Amino acid sequence: EHKVPSIEKRIQAMQQLAEHGWPVALRFDPLIEQVGFNDAYSTLFEQIFSRVPEPAIHSATIGPLRMPKQFHRTMENLYPEEPLFISGLTQRNSMVSYPAEREAEMIDWATEELETHLPSHKIFPNLPS
Repeated sequence: EHKVPSIEKRIQAMQQLAEHGWPVALRFDPLIEQVGFNDAYSTLFEQIFSRVPEPAIHSATIGPLRMPKQFHRTMENLYPEEPLFISGLTQRNSMVSYPAEREAEMIDWATEELETHLPSHKIFPNLPS
């Protein structure tokens, strides 16, 4: 995202909060499909959990990319060459997201990967209705 803190800065902030006794909530929402999805998210999880101890983690949510149909249409018009908005998405009801099968694969994989770092009672899927 344009003009947001880097991943490194975000992890530093989480680490500092944890060191001062604050609980940290992780939000992997939305998961974004990309080449090397599993490797990219495995690396991200490793970067976080190597520096923020599990007891400091309050919770982690996992959710798929989803947006209202009209918002998606606007984004396609504004950024017609952006791969995120022009490929691999489908409409379900009034929302645009990844196909249900791929969405489930991404959520299942991320949940299993997070469970190597956190107890399952701290992991919450944030799924569209």
